[in-house]
Amino acid sequence: MSEIHRTSILRQQVQLGVHPSVVFKLGQDLITDSVQALIELVKNSYDADASYAQVKIDTSGDEHGRTCIEIADDGTGMTLDQIRKGWLTVSNSIKRQMKLDGLQTAKKRTPLGDKGLGRLGAQRLGSVVEIKTRPRVEDVEYEVVIEWPKIAQQESLSDLTLELITESPASMKPGTVLRIWDLYEVEQWRQATTQAASPLQRQLSTLISPYGEKRDFRVLLSIDGTRLDLYSLPSKLREVAELRYSLDYSDQRLRVAGSVSLSFFAPGPGSKPQDKELFRRLLLEDQGEHFWQWLTINRLPRIEEAKIIPSSVRGRFLQFATEIDLADVGATVADGELADPGPFSGEVDSLDLDEDRTGAFDRRSEFRSYVRSLQGIRVYRDGFGVGVDSDWLGLGKRWTSGSSYYSLKPENTLGFIDISARDNAQLIETTDREGFAATPHYASFVALLSAWVKFTERTQGFLRRSYNDYVNEWRAIQVTDSAAPSPDELIDHVKASLEKTGAARRTLLDIEKSSSRTGNAAEVLRHELDGDQQSFAYLSLTPAVAKAIDEISEARTSSANAISTLNQALVDVESEKARLDILGLQLNQLRDQLAGAWEAVALGLVAEALSHEVAQIADRLTKRTSSMRKRIVDSGVRDPSLFTYLEYVSSSAAGLRRQLAHLNPALRYTRERRELIRVGEFCEDIAAYHRERMASSAINIVVTSPGHDFSVSMNKGKLTQVFDNLIINSEYWLRRSVQSGDVLHPSVHIEVDAPKVRVWDNGKGVDPAVVISMFEPFVTTKPDGTGRGLGLFVVTQLLEPENAGITLLSDKNGHGRRFKFELDLEGPRV
Repeated sequence: MSEIHRTSILRQQVQLGVHPSVVFKLGQDLITDSVQALIELVKNSYDADASYAQVKIDTSGDEHGRTCIEIADDGTGMTLDQIRKGWLTVSNSIKRQMKLDGLQTAKKRTPLGDKGLGRLGAQRLGSVVEIKTRPRVEDVEYEVVIEWPKIAQQESLSDLTLELITESPASMKPGTVLRIWDLYEVEQWRQATTQAASPLQRQLSTLISPYGEKRDFRVLLSIDGTRLDLYSLPSKLREVAELRYSLDYSDQRLRVAGSVSLSFFAPGPGSKPQDKELFRRLLLEDQGEHFWQWLTINRLPRIEEAKIIPSSVRGRFLQFATEIDLADVGATVADGELADPGPFSGEVDSLDLDEDRTGAFDRRSEFRSYVRSLQGIRVYRDGFGVGVDSDWLGLGKRWTSGSSYYSLKPENTLGFIDISARDNAQLIETTDREGFAATPHYASFVALLSAWVKFTERTQGFLRRSYNDYVNEWRAIQVTDSAAPSPDELIDHVKASLEKTGAARRTLLDIEKSSSRTGNAAEVLRHELDGDQQSFAYLSLTPAVAKAIDEISEARTSSANAISTLNQALVDVESEKARLDILGLQLNQLRDQLAGAWEAVALGLVAEALSHEVAQIADRLTKRTSSMRKRIVDSGVRDPSLFTYLEYVSSSAAGLRRQLAHLNPALRYTRERRELIRVGEFCEDIAAYHRERMASSAINIVVTSPGHDFSVSMNKGKLTQVFDNLIINSEYWLRRSVQSGDVLHPSVHIEVDAPKVRVWDNGKGVDPAVVISMFEPFVTTKPDGTGRGLGLFVVTQLLEPENAGITLLSDKNGHGRRFKFELDLEGPRV
């Protein structure tokens, strides 16, 4: 009989355990370093409505040799329930629920912490954490000690018990004192001194806002009894800044106010002494009063555009302002609405690194080092830093790309953007607090500030270039007043001086011949004496005569060498006469070019006046024709030919007005007006105008957009002139190519690819002979004087003030020539 086997089943209840190593691993992964750990603990004081957090670091040790970090505040303290659910329960956060419910503290603060993990930073600092706290609502204090080495020895966190001490009545004021004993990185804290740019202070400035005077919460830091000042030096620096900007964003509009000091216009390091003297004479002596008057006379449209006026603030010269709408910066749409980042504010300053105007530093190297420790535009949420990249707005890229030499430079620009947990909840930080998540709201935030950066480029570039023009105009006046000779007079004067070199050479040759004769006579005398060696004269005179003869020979050799050198120098000088002749030819050529330029200027003035008159004639013609048509209809005349004629007159007047509408934005009285232009639509309009104009030539214009369309803030007339010059240039060469049979189907192509626009045609391409010089004035290959050589030069001059540019790409067509122009409109892009 077979044996029957029975299976035994036992069911038990077990728990999921957590090893203590998980806590240590979380602290290491989520808290990047010891300074970040310290900041996370300071944030708890802020969330507790404290007015300060006093941080004392003692690396020398107490009577038992124990090093310590103490963080004390005057906040609300913690109740027993808050200790249990907060400090003693990892990842449980009362603050998270407050944020979700939209609640704030009594001081209207939205909690910074919401993950319940910041307290793990304590275990990165030292081996023992001691917490003493008194809640504001109770007359009792609590104390608990956490010894991390003992926790690490446990098999599971469920086996861990901690002793909580309650003392009543309380001996301390409301608030919390946190002490961390037996520090791990003692040397790091010990090396931090009162030196302005200590590594610790530099790192703290990225995590705690050094602009604390604007807030109701301050961090007081001392190391081994020495206080580290986090606030006063930044304030002193900002008071002497060359450029100052304040930003305030709300209701989908960024309001910008800026100011500039006279030092902004000072010549840079390595400048010539005369440039520094001119700065002193033209700006410092009258504090810029005459320069401001010059600006109002010569640059009024740009002054009005940027709202530039004299500043009433001490130490500031001029102030300016602008407003930027969220809808105008290409903001992303989220949930059917513009992704609004929420209200924020900020202040940004630019300093001169070559001079310490604060008087707070002993050496310039210390000053420069401290500025660099604060450099960059930081983002602070309720006073605590968000770990954005040091140049997250791309100031360095814009400056090194040459978009503007006078733009903000990252190494001497410092400032902050203030956001809050309450108003900017949509700006979400990454889990490691090292930046923002890439959300539509963050994209709008960056777009607004990028538009502000472009405003700074335009305004600063305008002011510095205007000062350069002011100085050059003053120099020109001085030259005129001193009755300086004309270029022709200078050339004649130098030529007359060079003519004298011929006479000088002849004199040198005579001296050389005389020296040679003297030397020869001395040698003859030597031979005669050598032939009469027994005479009394020989015996008595030979030593002296021989010495004299030797000296004559040496003098002859030296003079011969000197004469040879001088003669060669005079020959070289005489050769300069040929160069002067070339200079005279170039001067005459320049006169011819300037005459052509003045002809172009005169033509432009005539065109401007003519367009105004023609516009009035066209308007009157339209009104008279309309009135005449009504009278004929009322009179009962039904002559078809008459109505056909009236229709022809009306259509011709309308066509005339269309032509004038295209020209009008480029005229003097409108060309300084700036507006938002959608580049793709603008190119379509330009193409439509020129297609109609060139209809008889069968030249087609094709507009494509392989990339993204974009907008620019620019004067429409200037941009119209840029494209007109390029298209008209293509038209000229295409017509010649059609006549010669090289092109059967002529076409011009415009390609919009943000932030670039490329323009080319299917003609023969650019003549290699002018590739290098084609953007210079008066360079042309058009035959028989049909071209002035100003088209491409004018394009560069129109683009340069907008921080834009034009280049000839290296692409080659079927004729082996370069043919494609590229406009870079990144500067005025919004």
